Amino acid sequence: MKKTLLLVIIFMSLTIASFAQWTTLASDGVGDGSSGGPTFLDGTKLEYRYDDMSDSVWFRVTVANVLNANYGINIIMNVTGAGATVNWFGSNTSFKYNRIITAWITSGTSGTVGITDAAGFGGGNYTKLGANNVNISIDATNKTYTLGLKRTSIYNDTVLKADIIAGVGSNQYWDDDVPNSGSGSVNLKPAPSSIESLDLNSAGYSIYPNPSNGMVNITRSNAGTRAQIVILNNIGQNVYSAQMGTNDTNLSINMSSYSKGLYFIKIISVDRQMHGSLLLK
Repeated sequence: MKKTLLLVIIFMSLTIASFAQWTTLASDGVGDGSSGGPTFLDGTKLEYRYDDMSDSVWFRVTVANVLNANYGINIIMNVTGAGATVNWFGSNTSFKYNRIITAWITSGTSGTVGITDAAGFGGGNYTKLGANNVNISIDATNKTYTLGLKRTSIYNDTVLKADIIAGVGSNQYWDDDVPNSGSGSVNLKPAPSSIESLDLNSAGYSIYPNPSNGMVNITRSNAGTRAQIVILNNIGQNVYSAQMGTNDTNLSINMSSYSKGLYFIKIISVDRQMHGSLLLK
């Protein structure tokens, strides 16, 4: 795989509710990559979990070795109704795909990241990457890479039905598939809900300063109802929760002891759910 243009990872403000457990899509052996070298990822398991309330999906790839730079993760999908397919070029050559979530990371949070179709990936064009936001996290302890995004970013239809594999390697070359033959499958659709979902700003809430060095204020222009405030980290874990009372218009939170990075804010009231994001630096 040739090296592509440098892009900055764009993080996505996903509304995250309670998650289902991780579901295994496929497993793969250790040491079966084309090179087997330490500068390439060696994938061993592909999983997913889906939050139907926020219509967001996460894919997690477990590896035998963790690289913090110069690595590549691809979630390769044959999405029903999403157009023509082509054969994947890795070891799982019988697998046909028409969508791919790609993250070729050079260092830190820089690299080629996003979603494209088979024509864009095969031609090295990576079309529409800037229009599709993908959240990436690495868990070095458990040797996992997680990619999260809205379901409709993959294919904007009522239901997402897809066969899926993963391809891993360096930031320039493919090395291993999960699995080497066959695939996993998903059938995802959002849950029906009468609760209105809004962006925080449009609902009269604001978060400041944002980015923040630690102290965070959440304010609202109108009180009158109780509101549940939930803050989640970039892999969907609940790290803070509090309530704003009926007459409260401001909540101050000291997050100076929290890790730097992106957090997601969810505010739940009687008839609506609001969402936003916060960057700690």
